[in-house]
Amino acid sequence: MELSVGQVAKRAGVSVSTLHFYEQKELIISYRTASNQRRYKRSVLRRIAVIKAAQNVGLTLQEIKQALAHIPLNENVKKNNGNNCLRFGIRSLKKKCMN
Repeated sequence: MELSVGQVAKRAGVSVSTLHFYEQKELIISYRTASNQRRYKRSVLRRIAVIKAAQNVGLTLQEIKQALAHIPLNENVKKNNGNNCLRFGIRSLKKKCMN
């Protein structure tokens, strides 16, 4: 199922400009319809949820991008991928606390 930018923003609880920013930072991906409208796969909702959760515990977008680097942008973030992201985040936070 494909979603419009407005639908994704509403379901994910973020602004449209946030979605565009995440795309610019290569955290999420969209595609264009024949009429040049931006569309997203439903799987982007889980990726955004992971991004928001990681931000809530203090990770930067760059750290989040590194943690998600092994998951292709067009694939769903699965539970075990999310756990790997969490472990990466914990290591990053420990480094921050030690400095």
